[in-house]
Amino acid sequence: MDTDKLIEAIDLPKALLEKTSAFLDRLLGSSVDESGQLIADKIRYRRFKNQLEILQKSEKILREAGRKPQAVSLQTLVPLIEKASLEEHPSLQEMWARLLAKAATSNAKSGIHRLCVHVLANISPIEALILQRMFETYKEKRPELITNMRKWNQTRPDIPAEFIFFRPSDIFREAGVPEHASDLLLDNLLRLNLLRWEVPEIEDGEYVNPSFIHLTELGLSILKECIGEFSASPSGNTPKQTGKSG
Repeated sequence: MDTDKLIEAIDLPKALLEKTSAFLDRLLGSSVDESGQLIADKIRYRRFKNQLEILQKSEKILREAGRKPQAVSLQTLVPLIEKASLEEHPSLQEMWARLLAKAATSNAKSGIHRLCVHVLANISPIEALILQRMFETYKEKRPELITNMRKWNQTRPDIPAEFIFFRPSDIFREAGVPEHASDLLLDNLLRLNLLRWEVPEIEDGEYVNPSFIHLTELGLSILKECIGEFSASPSGNTPKQTGKSG
């Protein structure tokens, strides 16, 4: 059934349906302007375009890391592709692509990958930027903190997430977050259990409200999957060489 016949079959005035379709065109932007296209087709086109961009980014990540993709559990793959298709912001698309690449090379982490899907589907680009800044700080300070930790603990493979504290106002300022919006963004990141307030101090027998936040172990694990680089390639998978050799 073509569009005109479908409109006739719907028990609503044609003028109203055309007006609604025109309104949706404005909501969808200029990327879809084919006249007579069904509403569902317009949305499907946008989602398919997003899927293609994310798949291409993911394939490039794997290729440059010298990794070969493996089958991904449907419990991870289906919601990942479904949710990722709704994302149009480049920075979050990059995180979705990296998550897909990680999922395609590590079935053992399928549980954390499903949590990653939930998190990426529930954060905004500015929240993604905040988390990226925090992860960059973690990577910068990690080597020194590991060295110090080895002096008293030789068995722990990595530093605890709570070792690195952040003052919320500093993080938000660096990310360009307006003061009036910072509380809402922080509440969402706390709700998703990516961040946690430091343990309150006690002064003169009374609790003092904490001033610093830190990543949770869950938050750090999720950022490693959605932002972090691949670890050393397994034998037989040599990363692609870039740049000039010495």
